[in-house]
Amino acid sequence: MYDFFQKEASSAGLVLKNESFTAGAIQKEGPALRENGFNLEVVGSYAALKNFLASMEKSARVIEVERISFSSPEKKESVFSFSLSVKFYSY
Repeated sequence: MYDFFQKEASSAGLVLKNESFTAGAIQKEGPALRENGFNLEVVGSYAALKNFLASMEKSARVIEVERISFSSPEKKESVFSFSLSVKFYSY
């Protein structure tokens, strides 16, 4: 998943600054699915973030964005810093 996030962020025009993986528990009901999480910190424009979110939505992987936070740039010409918390599933 790290490669997927890095490739999609780069093609959308974002720079992936930091990431952390969170392994989840296996669901006891139904198929043996594992719910995992990723926390991503990316830097770029708002338009690039929209492209990144659209690429995740179009992906064959089941990815849910749980939380997005951002900090506004200090200078008028600077880029935004976005923090995303995403959840995905694996067998």
